[in-house]
Amino acid sequence: MFDLNVILNVIKTMIVVNYECLGRLGNNIFQFLASMIFAKKVGGIVLPPPARGNQPFVVNDDTFLTCMAKSDEALREYCEGKSVFFHGYFQRGEILVQYKDVVVESMQSNLKFNQQIHFRDLFVPLQIPPDVCIIHLRLDDFNFQHTSNVVHYDFYIEQIEIAAKMHSYDKFAIIVDKPKLDGERKYLQKLTDALQTRGLQYHLHSGQVIEDWNLLRVASYVISSNSTFAFMACLYGLFVNPSKRVVYPQTGHYPHQMFAIELEGWKNVDVSCIDFMKIA
Repeated sequence: MFDLNVILNVIKTMIVVNYECLGRLGNNIFQFLASMIFAKKVGGIVLPPPARGNQPFVVNDDTFLTCMAKSDEALREYCEGKSVFFHGYFQRGEILVQYKDVVVESMQSNLKFNQQIHFRDLFVPLQIPPDVCIIHLRLDDFNFQHTSNVVHYDFYIEQIEIAAKMHSYDKFAIIVDKPKLDGERKYLQKLTDALQTRGLQYHLHSGQVIEDWNLLRVASYVISSNSTFAFMACLYGLFVNPSKRVVYPQTGHYPHQMFAIELEGWKNVDVSCIDFMKIA
């Protein structure tokens, strides 16, 4: 026979965590993982968007940090009987590192993290030679957002030299959408000129989103753009392959993008931005 008091207690302490998708793929993964980490702390369950409970406790980027600073017991007691609604970006790399096991377990599941995509859809078998360094650009993405501020090309040129001289890379694959605007073409020309001048081999890769994700995930060395998409692919890749190297640019361009993490194999570099639409 069921103990009614036990059942009522489980219902009372179960916390449903709902989250809202803002931005695109990389943002959605951050949002979902933040809700999974929160649910782990409070013993709750996560519902896919657009579910939202009645009169929910709304967690934004600021309150998320406050909640994460609480002990599991204190947070569970605070949220008892509530529906928690996540509305923000939650781009806190240090928290993902702290809850590495939750991140890996969640991303290896068949869970659905936005209206269209399950995590299983992200992962496709892919192998690339270990002597190829991946460079990820973000030109079209910034154009999509109606701003042309991207990482200055000097960042890539400096990191290409480091990869070549210190780690003996002479082959580079540049992940970039096919340039459509004059500024994009000039920006890309700066990089290809630098590679040619140094006698380094390169090719341009303009693939589908899932293919790009997997290239970033499995590559042994990545020089990244300031992209949530690249960040999540590289971080997961480093979690499962500690020998991976990732160079990530810190621009401070967006206040909610606080990616800085301390992890073996991950290097944060302070860089400036450039308006690629105004490159001479």
